[in-house]
Amino acid sequence: MKEPIQEPGHTVSGSSLNVKEARERCEAATEGPWEMFAAKDSPPIVRKVNGQRFVCEVRGSWQTMLTKDAEFIAHARSDLPAALEALEEAQGKLDAVEEAWEFVHLAILDSDTHPRHGYGDCDSCDAVWDMLIVVEHCILRGTKEGE
Repeated sequence: MKEPIQEPGHTVSGSSLNVKEARERCEAATEGPWEMFAAKDSPPIVRKVNGQRFVCEVRGSWQTMLTKDAEFIAHARSDLPAALEALEEAQGKLDAVEEAWEFVHLAILDSDTHPRHGYGDCDSCDAVWDMLIVVEHCILRGTKEGE
């Protein structure tokens, strides 16, 4: 399999998200949570829960689709901040894994307590190298070995 190429600030698929700007947009928007409300024969609207404040009206020709769009908009007010928080938490965990990877990698390469062996020469070394390959592929490169 061809190794994925990841540009700085982008995902492997090439999409990007500026977390700081996304968080600023969330903080600048009307406070949530929001809800979708659709009165009979009227376009759906998005408002603060309990109707405290009007946020937007969704207009167009297909009422069913507009209702789904309004529901999406209403949920985005809560979903995006939660997704940003989960993303930052995952990034923190990944940073910790990358630090641990560097430590383990250096410990294996610079170990004076156990001589280094080529792959296939020592069961203990083979087990450690197999673990490092799995860590590298699954966590650091975002792929499973063999994909």
